[in-house]
Amino acid sequence: MHAIGWVVTRDACAEILRALLGRPRRIPLETLRQLHNSWSSVRTPVEAQRTSLSAALIHHFGAPLSERTEGNLRTFLELLVMSCPALYSEHALRRRCRFAGTLAMIALGSVALLSRYNAIGNRAIGIVCPTLLLAGALGLKTAIELWRTRRAIVRLVQHEAPSELVASSLPSLSRSLDEQQSQEIRRLR
Repeated sequence: MHAIGWVVTRDACAEILRALLGRPRRIPLETLRQLHNSWSSVRTPVEAQRTSLSAALIHHFGAPLSERTEGNLRTFLELLVMSCPALYSEHALRRRCRFAGTLAMIALGSVALLSRYNAIGNRAIGIVCPTLLLAGALGLKTAIELWRTRRAIVRLVQHEAPSELVASSLPSLSRSLDEQQSQEIRRLR
């Protein structure tokens, strides 16, 4: 559940940045609202179980979820996959995971290579290495969380029919996607 929250929060921040830069949205605003409401229904029971700081620190991330929380999580994941297949389908998550892992290996490999040549004391290399190390660590974290999210989606969503809640929200999602596409076409003209 932690990985799913991390990935979706990262993508929501990327959507905010895209909007600020004037680029077209990949996730419609109405879909983001529905995802937020669905995620709140997942987080509320979990937060109720962990009321104190000590309980939050002791809580094991691998602890099993209650049936209610798992059902809410399944509904959230179904909504996520159906509303944003370009970002959250099993294939898309696998591709994104590979890309993030490749960038992490390139950045960390560059740090190893550049640090070998920094024995001379070149200040530029000394400045670039920590930046590449940070980029490599973030890429590795992203790859791991994308892999864990893909695994959760395959386990909870794949090979099952969509729940009634998601099926009932699909007409409004398809309308919001159609509206977004028509707005983008009008804007491009």
